Amino acid sequence: MTLSFYLTSIVDNQKNLHSQKSFLTAQLMAKMTVSVIDNQTDGEIVFNHGQVQYQKTGESLVISVSLKAGGDYRFKVPFSGKTN
Repeated sequence: MTLSFYLTSIVDNQKNLHSQKSFLTAQLMAKMTVSVIDNQTDGEIVFNHGQVQYQKTGESLVISVSLKAGGDYRFKVPFSGKTN
């Protein structure tokens, strides 16, 4: 019985780590998108781990990330049109 709880804990931990890695990958792709685009209002960028679609709405940029490994993320960031 103790072994069952231990194994369940290990599996849950692995799922949590995988979720965190996916989120961080998507977040990095979104940040790279913001730094790469110029004053474009919308577009798509393909990365090794998935693709990003972005659209400027007002003073913000809506970024949708689809990972090849599974998982879709959406970020809304302020965007002035100037890159760093």
